[in-house]
Amino acid sequence: MVNPVRARIPQPPIRAATRNPEHHDFWPGFAVALIGGVLVFAGSRHMTALETVDGGTAWETQVIRAFAHGGMRYVPRGPAASGSPGNPVTFEGPLGGGADPGLTTSMVRIDTGAKTPCPT
Repeated sequence: MVNPVRARIPQPPIRAATRNPEHHDFWPGFAVALIGGVLVFAGSRHMTALETVDGGTAWETQVIRAFAHGGMRYVPRGPAASGSPGNPVTFEGPLGGGADPGLTTSMVRIDTGAKTPCPT
């Protein structure tokens, strides 16, 4: 007696011309990798609202580097401000040492070319 579990089931004949080939396509994977690369590149360069000394806006990486290398500059605001965006005045006090601590008398600009390392 033949065991029904081990009995062979007849298969239809294989026609190679109509058979679905098993292959992997290059272009969908390439497109996904390209989109991922663009997202990683764009995500690592977030723009901030802080202006640079040169006149543009700073990236997050530039802000971190400027903070670590003494590149945070307090630039006075208003018509009484001495200095220019290309040549800012550096203050020793918080936000320029104004009369009222609640008033902001200067703004922060990022010096992207600062090279002095942080002393801490």
